[in-house]
Amino acid sequence: NGELARFTEDDWRETVRGMKAIGLRTIVIQETWRNPVWYGRHYHQMTADNYRDTYAGRAYYPSRLWPARVELPCKDPVEVILDEADRQAMRVFLGVGLYAHFDYTPGSLAWHIDVLRELWALYRGHDSLHGWYVSEELSGSLRPHEQRYWDATAEFRAEVLAFFKGMQETIRELAPHTLLMVAPDANTEGAADLWPDLLRHLDIACFQVYQKQPA
Repeated sequence: NGELARFTEDDWRETVRGMKAIGLRTIVIQETWRNPVWYGRHYHQMTADNYRDTYAGRAYYPSRLWPARVELPCKDPVEVILDEADRQAMRVFLGVGLYAHFDYTPGSLAWHIDVLRELWALYRGHDSLHGWYVSEELSGSLRPHEQRYWDATAEFRAEVLAFFKGMQETIRELAPHTLLMVAPDANTEGAADLWPDLLRHLDIACFQVYQKQPA
């Protein structure tokens, strides 16, 4: 988004105040990293270790984990948003990601735990830090995002359960008062019996419901 890419600290603060003015109380930062790759296109290749050297992951905040940055006028928009949310008595969920779209492999979990620990170390002093949002997205059917990978559905589902269990355990260790949220689509066809197991490792499932256009 061209406009957001030019936001200064004052612009971010004005945006938070504007959200408060229209009645919003919760902010979800979709991503703290940008890496436009997808599950399956690097499957079993990208790891938490080679994310920096091989792939194009870039941070929106001054991370020490991997050096690449999204070029923005505001040095640390995450800090600015949290600080203004403190002032406005609002709540913020930090997006932990993006490692790769729809990716819940062991490498993704290791990467997320590293980022979660760093985000907590940097921003734990903010009262507005209310929880964590997993940026990778998730299909309600708990299948890989493309049909050509559906033959790996059983493996994918095992990865998803292990991923959220690992995230939950890390959050309980670091910040047990904060919440873990994911935003799947609402089509749980074929996976309704699996969701109770997954929900044991989540605090909020924010299901996305789409209004389909008539033909």
